[in-house]
Amino acid sequence: LTANKTLPASSLWSILPVVTIGFSAVTPSLQSLLSQAAAGDEQGAVLGTGQSLSALARILGPYIGIQLLERSVPVPYLVGAALMLIGGISIAAIRKGLQKL
Repeated sequence: LTANKTLPASSLWSILPVVTIGFSAVTPSLQSLLSQAAAGDEQGAVLGTGQSLSALARILGPYIGIQLLERSVPVPYLVGAALMLIGGISIAAIRKGLQKL
């Protein structure tokens, strides 16, 4: 890792507010979508599960990212792109299934 040309550590402070604002903007929308998708008697369980998975992702994400980065610099980006593609396909399939209802 030290041999790679990377951004200076001080650049983290300029990127961090952008990431924080983005995450803060997305979280309420995601919670609203989860709440609307759940039946009235299941909303607590669905929202709790959503928060638990979100916390788990914030815990495991950096660890997994570092493991991927140690393999090769492009690997985390390729895995991220693959996960976004899978997510997009999943969303399209779910929307198509909901339209049939």
